[in-house]
Amino acid sequence: MAPAIDWYTDFLSGRDQDWLKVINVDQLNRMWKALQDPVLREKLLHTILLVDLVNDPLRPENSVLLKIFIGAEGVNESERLVGDCKVISHILIQQAIGSPETVMRETAVRNVRFFSLRILRMGLEAKAGDDRERQRRMARAVLSDIGDLGKRAPEFENTLFA
Repeated sequence: MAPAIDWYTDFLSGRDQDWLKVINVDQLNRMWKALQDPVLREKLLHTILLVDLVNDPLRPENSVLLKIFIGAEGVNESERLVGDCKVISHILIQQAIGSPETVMRETAVRNVRFFSLRILRMGLEAKAGDDRERQRRMARAVLSDIGDLGKRAPEFENTLFA
């Protein structure tokens, strides 16, 4: 089953918005939950983000990826994101401040960045509650884990919590 899902995600990544609008994002979510292969799971998360963006670009609160992020285990006692939360937050950060080459050609980079930042912010708010400083600590911990992108942490943190 994994080779077919791998092919499917590659196939979808090259499709235009009309194609992506008819994709059942809940089916992608079920595939993500069923798989153990971390590379394939990450590809599915990227695909879910793209389908979410195409289906409702102005309302990231309706995103399936946000629901996955909120429902995932992954905050340890030192307020660092781990497991699925860490993987999802890294994908969102990469889309928000990383390379735009991973984004569909027809989608404005600005929209992808806004959408990704909003999902990450709402996810951190759900994990940390109303404690804004805890949200910032969690965001800093995620940024410190991602190497070169982490060099842009102050810019990202200011944008995220503006």
